[in-house]
Amino acid sequence: VTNIAGNQDGTTLSNSATAGWTGGTETSDPATLTVDEPALTVTKNVSSASGDGGDQITYTIEVSNPADSIDAYDVSLYDYVPAEVVYDTGSFSNTSGLAPDSTSEDPMPLNASWSVFPAGSTSVFQFTGTISGTIEAGDTIYNDAIVKFTSLPGTPGSRSAYNALAYERTGNESDPGSTANDYTLTDSAEIDTGIPTLDKQSPASATYTIGDELV
Repeated sequence: VTNIAGNQDGTTLSNSATAGWTGGTETSDPATLTVDEPALTVTKNVSSASGDGGDQITYTIEVSNPADSIDAYDVSLYDYVPAEVVYDTGSFSNTSGLAPDSTSEDPMPLNASWSVFPAGSTSVFQFTGTISGTIEAGDTIYNDAIVKFTSLPGTPGSRSAYNALAYERTGNESDPGSTANDYTLTDSAEIDTGIPTLDKQSPASATYTIGDELV
């Protein structure tokens, strides 16, 4: 199955063979197959959608592969902690679900990897940090979780010498197939910082004499 944009999950492909001879031809009934693709998802949440400098926050990331999907391979989760958040070193951890083969946090980004992510599996990660004291009122802090994966196990490579697009699907458009390599997922969590408001109170009395103290 070639790595072209027309081959998507659920696409039906058919192939027939034709034999010819002097005086006639014969064509076989078509053999058909259905393209099947992993249906991974990634969800990113934050403990509070608003905050100020010095506030402690917790990010949660969930990677899932539905039971009615197929296995995904070479799965990598990346998270670039935003500059406005001071990351709590060592807090990036797998809190439930499918354990990764490896994790790393130094150097950034935060990363977790699985050689195979079976259908019906979910993996949840969390990490904590503190909103920087240099944040300005009205700013929005954006943080993305990115997942990349492939359609087959092992290092991506050519599957046939006869067609350059006989190549597994990946999350890198620089690989054969170009934009058909859409195995990249992103979800974002945002934190809005508050804008101060003023509330002017009226004096206790409506009239005052010159020299009176206003309360």
